[in-house]
Parts: sequence; C-alpha cells; structure tokens
Amino acid sequence: MVKHNTEQFFIKIGEKIAKVRKESGLSQEKLASLLSIRQPVLASYEIGRRRIPLPLIIKIAEILNIFVDDLLPLPEEKKRKGPKPKIDRDLEKVKLFPEDQQKAILNLIETLSKSNQKSS
Repeated sequence: MVKHNTEQFFIKIGEKIAKVRKESGLSQEKLASLLSIRQPVLASYEIGRRRIPLPLIIKIAEILNIFVDDLLPLPEEKKRKGPKPKIDRDLEKVKLFPEDQQKAILNLIETLSKSNQKSS
C-alpha cells in the first residue's frame, strides 16, 4: 500500500512538471539542459519511472517560475493560496527574448496601459 502511494506521488509530480513545462513553451531537451541532466532522465521523471530528488524539484520550480508546492500533489486545502499568475510566468519568458523583441513588447504594454488609463 505504501509503495503504491509513493509511486503515485512521483507520477503526479512528473505529470505536473510536464504540464507546466509545456505551458512554458520548453521542450524536454531545453529543460534538461537548464537542469544539467540528460533528456531521457527528465522524461523518466515526468512519467514517474524515477524518483525525482527534492533539490531538483526546487530547481525546476525556479526555472519554471512557479512555487514548489505547485508541483506537489497536495490536497487543495493544504496548498498556499494565490498561485503565481500566468502573466508573471510569461513575463519571465520575455527576458529570454532578443533585446529588440523585449523593447517591442514593453512598448505594446505601455501603449495598452495608457489606452486603458484613458478609458477609465
């Protein structure tokens, strides 16, 4: 019984890592590279074949710009309230864009902000 629960625990973590990784637009290869591990190792974590070490879970959360408990299969009432909004994760991705694209996005945000302030 305990073994089954432990296996399910790591399967759920792997599923969450894969989901957030995909939402962030990262391939397994890219995330594995950022973690300094091989892609097949990451794949085995994502399907729950291997138990992922806690320090790696922490590093994944940092890279994906989420809270560690977003990756843990905790009951909803045990989770912290107010998950990091998607916009915050998306803005972190913008930092990886070339400078000219970053400036274009910033200009767009400023234009929309000014337009919104005028209509308020």
